[in-house]
Amino acid sequence: MDRKTLRRLAIERRLSLSEEERRKRSEILKGRILALDSYLSSATIAAYFPIRGEIDILPVLEKAKEAGKKVLLPRIVSPGRMVFLPFEENEKLVSNGYGIPEPPFEEGKAVDDIDLMLVPLVACHNLFRLGYGGNYYNNYLSRHKVKTTIGIGYQESVVEEDFRTERDIPLSLILTA
Repeated sequence: MDRKTLRRLAIERRLSLSEEERRKRSEILKGRILALDSYLSSATIAAYFPIRGEIDILPVLEKAKEAGKKVLLPRIVSPGRMVFLPFEENEKLVSNGYGIPEPPFEEGKAVDDIDLMLVPLVACHNLFRLGYGGNYYNNYLSRHKVKTTIGIGYQESVVEEDFRTERDIPLSLILTA
């Protein structure tokens, strides 16, 4: 099966889950993330703003802020390229061309020293993720050292097909519920 078909089917499976089921699974993963040594020992966490039924990690980010951790969200700066910017309290996020809320861009605010990155996934096989196809995370991870990368998704995101290409970067861990 090609990547495009895998992606479409995985998104359909995810969106077929009820709101209540997605909420329950997000809550389960929140507890698992907050208990990880890589979370507890991190000072800086890069994450994502959930869209299209992705696991809602915003409560994790709120807990991280309460614990004094620096929280970052991605900002697309050009096709295939993103930076991570601080997700400040009460800061108004701006929707990008994909409809994803991002922090407003300010020169010099990008942060590259990341302890933990929570990465959204559409599908996964072993430690490899399939995203929406823009290669933003693969491109970022090929140029920056991140201590721990964790793919976050639903159990239905796990596939048997090995969809890897030479561009795909393995993650440290995949968490699903």
